[in-house]
Amino acid sequence: MTDMKNLYGPAPERFVLRVSHTVQTLSREEAQHRAHPRLPRRRLALAVCLMLLASATAYATARFGLLDRLHPYIQAHLQDDAGTLVQTDIPQQGGQLDLATYTAEEALWDGHQAYVTVRISPADAEKILLMDGQSFPSDSYAWQETGDRVQGETFSKRAADSGRTLISATLWTQNAVSYRNVRYDGEEILYTLAFACDAPESVTLNLCTIDVYGEGENTRQWGELTFSLTPTDVRQTVQLSSPVKLPLLGATLRICRVEKTPIAAYLTVAYEMNEDATDQQRVLTQQGIFVKWIDEDGSELTDCGGGGIQPWGEEGCIQTRIYAVDALPDAITLAFAGGMYKGDYDIVTVPLTPLSTIDAQTEE
Repeated sequence: MTDMKNLYGPAPERFVLRVSHTVQTLSREEAQHRAHPRLPRRRLALAVCLMLLASATAYATARFGLLDRLHPYIQAHLQDDAGTLVQTDIPQQGGQLDLATYTAEEALWDGHQAYVTVRISPADAEKILLMDGQSFPSDSYAWQETGDRVQGETFSKRAADSGRTLISATLWTQNAVSYRNVRYDGEEILYTLAFACDAPESVTLNLCTIDVYGEGENTRQWGELTFSLTPTDVRQTVQLSSPVKLPLLGATLRICRVEKTPIAAYLTVAYEMNEDATDQQRVLTQQGIFVKWIDEDGSELTDCGGGGIQPWGEEGCIQTRIYAVDALPDAITLAFAGGMYKGDYDIVTVPLTPLSTIDAQTEE
């Protein structure tokens, strides 16, 4: 095992996080089911995970698709049909800058978010070395070429030794980005973004290349990449059917909705201040209040990103957080915290009803 670790080097951070999450899940299940007759099988699975974590052999040689570049918690809870959402034949325009080409390689839309992997290639690999926008010239990268690993080489040194211009290439979207992942395929950059998207038929990414050591006004170039995704709204939704009072907060919970797709679960919560809320309550909550999803053990469920707190109505706030869960809940426990108050405000457990049922009741 030691020889294998030396041969392949440390496991990538996202792989470590994913296996760590799996190990924690298995350990929790083992503690809850010590008398279960399948306990030996759980221990075997745990041992296998630890072996994979130690060697990371598969990660040394394999190429990964879009689903393997998502948040590690989301990867651990992807549904079996998640792969059917991935699109590879993507109609696109733009993406052609003087120094780099941007190509939407894989993408999907699950009804709530767009997930896309963009390949950035140098216009001339003999003259240009690309660096992702999250890195600095002094950062080192474990470059892989035909299976060989060069340790400790910085972007600036690699560019200088090969006589090439160092170009920083990045991309972003006007919508809130909930997750970003950067990997390299040789010297090409693979950017994966997840972001809220209401119109998948026309998605625009902003592009930029920067000549890191260039001088003058022409060191930057801007551009756009526009592409179209086939709508695949596969959301299953449960939500609050009637308002819930939040006396400590001085507010009323108006929206509590969980949308589940094969990729992730999206929790949207909105509240508004009551007319009889005190001045103190209004002052304490004026910066917005965060909502925490509490699991059956009383612990806060770890989120995988999402948008910030936004104004809603006259005196309310709304926010959406992203989670990795296996099934839609029929009830949810929420804790309201933050603002100018150090502790938790109200902690409430509310039932959730399928959206189709609520629609039927409304029609009646």
